Amino acid sequence: MKTPALNSILKSFRNNEAKRFVQYLSSPFFNTNSKITDLAKCLLQQKDIDTVNYETVWKQLYGEKEYNEKYLAKLINLLNQLAQGFVTQLTYEADKSQQDVYFLKFCSNRRLIKQGNARIKKMEREEPTEHYIDAEYFLRKYYVAIYCGHLEYYQNKTSNYFQMKNDSLDRFYIVSKLDNYTSFFAINRMKQISFSEQKIDQFLTFYKHINNDFVINLYSSVLNLYYSFDSSERPKNVYFKLKNTREYLSEEEFNKNNLRIRNFLWQNVNTHNRETDMNILWNLYKDEIVYNDLEFRQKMPLGIFKNIITIALRLKKFEWTKKFIMEYENSIDSKYRKNVIIYNFANVNFYQGEFDKAIQLLVSLNLETNLNMKIYYKFDAKGLLLKCLYEKNLQSNDFLEEIDVFSINFRRSIQREAKLSSIVKERYLNMIFFIRKLMNVEYKDYINAIRLRENIENCKVMYNKHWVLAKLDEKNKKE
Repeated sequence: MKTPALNSILKSFRNNEAKRFVQYLSSPFFNTNSKITDLAKCLLQQKDIDTVNYETVWKQLYGEKEYNEKYLAKLINLLNQLAQGFVTQLTYEADKSQQDVYFLKFCSNRRLIKQGNARIKKMEREEPTEHYIDAEYFLRKYYVAIYCGHLEYYQNKTSNYFQMKNDSLDRFYIVSKLDNYTSFFAINRMKQISFSEQKIDQFLTFYKHINNDFVINLYSSVLNLYYSFDSSERPKNVYFKLKNTREYLSEEEFNKNNLRIRNFLWQNVNTHNRETDMNILWNLYKDEIVYNDLEFRQKMPLGIFKNIITIALRLKKFEWTKKFIMEYENSIDSKYRKNVIIYNFANVNFYQGEFDKAIQLLVSLNLETNLNMKIYYKFDAKGLLLKCLYEKNLQSNDFLEEIDVFSINFRRSIQREAKLSSIVKERYLNMIFFIRKLMNVEYKDYINAIRLRENIENCKVMYNKHWVLAKLDEKNKKE
């Protein structure tokens, strides 16, 4: 029996949430079936809920009674519905402003004028001086204005909330549109999908006539990175806007926009290899290290760890990188730690031109059989090994056969790997293809070099594009 929906919720519980879930199920207001509570307790005690034996669970619930899979599936479905209700309740309890909205709605619907006015005064007294401002913030203000306006209408008062309602709705619309368009263009830019620009032009015409504030200005700046309706915007300006707006954004909104800026810069860095973009990325990551230092020292996300090291190496900050790896080594998930550290030190050796050391470290990873490596680490390690072999061949010309065999096996492993998306496969395959083409270009063979450069520059999806172009330039400059 497979129960992925329920399992994913139960596995997401933090701190005392599992205990609170059992208390929630024990309340007759939410649940009157004690067997559902017992089922939840049993599942929460499992070390690995994805591999649980449901016949054993049945015995714990019903003893020697004959196993009834259909009935147990019904209990699990009911438990899943209750779990969804519980996490909804958790979210509601964590959002004080949303509670105010629902209470005002209740007072408005039941015409409880006295209670509604008391809640409005309480909201005004307790209103924080700083808000996390996002689309939801403006939407909540809109609903508050509606229900407050209703309460004033019931008292035959002239509404003071009309302008607040309109302003909030305009800002909700603008922030949501900016957010949605940014997501749209970011995805299209990565996948190279064509799109119609008519609708966004219409929106931007409307947007420019709205008196916006600093948060809306941030959203429009992030969108502008992907859709240049104002050429004066630059990644550095957008980075400073994000940094200065951080205290007004929820963690989720900040991280979302931070990721968009980073992804844009990574695309630019990998395509154009501009040092200015690298330095902005470097500053973004340094800020993130400072801001999340305590969290990172407990558990460092593998992708962020790898990207910080990569951008530091691109800027030739070798000593800083070595110190960073050793300082945060123990914060890497123990399952992947050894292989992650080996890969990143191999990368340091590669950037310092110590190709033999890098190859030795990469070979020790046993890339074909190693189960304790994240999939992107494994294939990046293979790509790094191919680059090392190419560099060694430049030195001695003795690695042609080894490169040939390795690149064929590398290509096959990419095509067989089901966990890689089609766009990622294409990036790896194009990298292998152009490295092979690069090897066939002779020194000072300007005609073929020009053709190859044109083909590489026209290739929109490719890993290590900057490195391949740099190697091609080296062949043209070789004396």
